[in-house]
Amino acid sequence: MNHLFDIKIPFWRFARNTLIVSCLSLLPLLLLYILLSPGFAGMLLDNRMALSRFLRQVVTNGLPVVFAVNYLSFFLYAVMKDGQRWTNVHGRLSAYPADFGNLRWPQAVRARAQPARMAR
Repeated sequence: MNHLFDIKIPFWRFARNTLIVSCLSLLPLLLLYILLSPGFAGMLLDNRMALSRFLRQVVTNGLPVVFAVNYLSFFLYAVMKDGQRWTNVHGRLSAYPADFGNLRWPQAVRARAQPARMAR
């Protein structure tokens, strides 16, 4: 898993690996749902329109949510694995509240507040 979800690999490979894991993790749950719902499997097999709507719902709503959650989780795993980069990401993320949270503050005040926040 370390080489599949490493922060140093290109974005498209990271996204491809995440998509593969998302599809593989979604399939058993969908099969379980279909098999445990009374009459649902028969309806999907008999009615092609119902099957196409079900698959469209999974592809447009289910898979993007699973992909987004998995991508965020794997990205944070990769960043945490590389401890030196974690401080850099943490520094960038904690700069956003100083920039956007207090828009009424002048830029000079926000610039002085950021190092104090990072020291904590």
